[in-house]
Amino acid sequence: MTDKSKFDYRQWLIKADYEASQAYDKTVLTLAAGALGISFAFIKDIVPSPKPETMRLLLWGWSAFGFSLLATLISLLTSQFALRTAMVQYDQKRTSERPGRWWSILTSGLSIASGLAFVIGVILLVFFATGNLGGVGNQ
Repeated sequence: MTDKSKFDYRQWLIKADYEASQAYDKTVLTLAAGALGISFAFIKDIVPSPKPETMRLLLWGWSAFGFSLLATLISLLTSQFALRTAMVQYDQKRTSERPGRWWSILTSGLSIASGLAFVIGVILLVFFATGNLGGVGNQ
């Protein structure tokens, strides 16, 4: 592989990483917000009087979706700080440091946490729905 093709490949990887990160953030934001909306409609139209023992599942599910949205929004901000820090590092030729320093670590952690919170929210809402629609465990 020539130096030019290595450089081109590296540039492609950078672009692909950027696009994948954008798609992930948009997807989590869309899904978490949509799940909140669907759960509100579910309560209003299908289960207007949920069983009291299932309400904590609903509240924790909503909290998980809220955390997912918040973590994603904060990760977008910390990503900007990481990029700006990396630009300064590059300009000052500080290549021995982690690019973006701790901002990049925080961004990665928040992105992972937002995805996990979304999955937890879905699981909790499934348990809530099952508990209120006569599903498994309600005999």
